[in-house]
Amino acid sequence: MKKYILGIGIVIIIIIIFALIISINREKFNTNSDKVEVMSQTKNKVYYIYTYIDEEIKNNSSIQMISTELENEYTPKFMLNNAEAIALVTIIDLDGASMEYGPFGMTYGKALVNNVIKGNINSGDVIEYIKPGGTISVSQYDKYDAPASVQKRDYLAKKAGIVIDKEHTYINFKFENDIELEAGKTYLVYLNYVRNYDKYEIIGLGNGIREINVPRATKTVTTTSFNIDELQVKNNKTGEWESLNTYVQKNITKLDE
Repeated sequence: MKKYILGIGIVIIIIIIFALIISINREKFNTNSDKVEVMSQTKNKVYYIYTYIDEEIKNNSSIQMISTELENEYTPKFMLNNAEAIALVTIIDLDGASMEYGPFGMTYGKALVNNVIKGNINSGDVIEYIKPGGTISVSQYDKYDAPASVQKRDYLAKKAGIVIDKEHTYINFKFENDIELEAGKTYLVYLNYVRNYDKYEIIGLGNGIREINVPRATKTVTTTSFNIDELQVKNNKTGEWESLNTYVQKNITKLDE
């Protein structure tokens, strides 16, 4: 189902070397120092928001744009037929990114389900998700890359006189026509359960995840039952806000008849 164009080769070597240059002599930060455990109240559970993207990662990462042939395939009909659930979710945690789930890394974390539009999930559920793309360290990337490629990058860096700090230099894998998740924001998402990982994958890239115009939570979040008639959804191609109710009627309800 997923076909990626793998034209990374020399480009990623150059990008990694460039990222290594900007990482020299930067102050190091603890990426997990501000993570807070989930707490609960009597009536509604309250979840503290967390993101693994800190100042170190922001300052020491370079973007690797990945082309994909899937944009035209991710039509509303295709996504509707391949999604086990469609819902409005708020991102509680951006726990991290790993090469374990895909060849270019996948972001993983937890999301709180608000309104359920389709599928056997419930409002108030906290689901674990994965999504293509994410920011990983060079050291983690090396673990999953071919040894010959790792040796070549190390050789070129050494030849250029660059001191490699692989634990604190990062690659941000980003797919064309996709958006990056932000902790505390609410999105319309198309979800497909991946049994091997016991997680829901957010499918469709930028077509399958669309921001909803509700205030972004900054510290905590609780389950909210939104009035869909009053909400707008972002069109990632035009950048404009559109009626969520109109989107649901046109691209989900009518197509599902």
